[in-house]
Amino acid sequence: MPVLLAQVSIPMDTGVPADAVVNTFHYNVGAADAPTFALIDGTLENFYGGLQALFSQKVEPGGTLIKIYNLADAKPRPPVYSATLGLTAGATGPNSLPPELAICCSYAASPVPGIPAARLRGRFYFGPLQMGTISGDQILNSTADSLAASVKVMANVWLSSALGKWIVYSDPPPSPTYGNPGITLSNVTHGWVDNAVDIQRRRGIKASYRKTWTLP
Repeated sequence: MPVLLAQVSIPMDTGVPADAVVNTFHYNVGAADAPTFALIDGTLENFYGGLQALFSQKVEPGGTLIKIYNLADAKPRPPVYSATLGLTAGATGPNSLPPELAICCSYAASPVPGIPAARLRGRFYFGPLQMGTISGDQILNSTADSLAASVKVMANVWLSSALGKWIVYSDPPPSPTYGNPGITLSNVTHGWVDNAVDIQRRRGIKASYRKTWTLP
């Protein structure tokens, strides 16, 4: 069964491709074909589209791209599917937090004997965020609830799908403890979103000013 990697790239208002926010998702599917691509595209469009009000004004959702890669293809892999995700341009929150701030959306598979728990967990970081998502130094519980509910809806589509499953994809390096365990493909069964603010430093804006000083 093919394993597909879907890459969602959300541009920032700088227009610089390197500034885009990227999330990735893995799927174990029956076939790398048009119905499967449409399901991946549709579930991700529904997920992000329902949460656009949480995004910072610095985000340009109308330019969001999705690219799907077949991991069985030799590197460098061309995408087997590429499209604009179909989000609404400009539908973001009224104020912006620093772009490094994000919310961690964790997902996991059921425990399996002989497989470390860390290999059965995955995550992606939602953001940049608008100011109304945070109170004090924590994510609002209502924001965490909205994200968790939306991830669950997306996961539930794959739970009942005959086309494939959303998975935790793990390809760790060899270790003294586990040797070379190889790739594991584990179906997503649950997940969580907490109210801790996460930091993604690579999303930060580059400095435009520097003040230096020297000792006499």
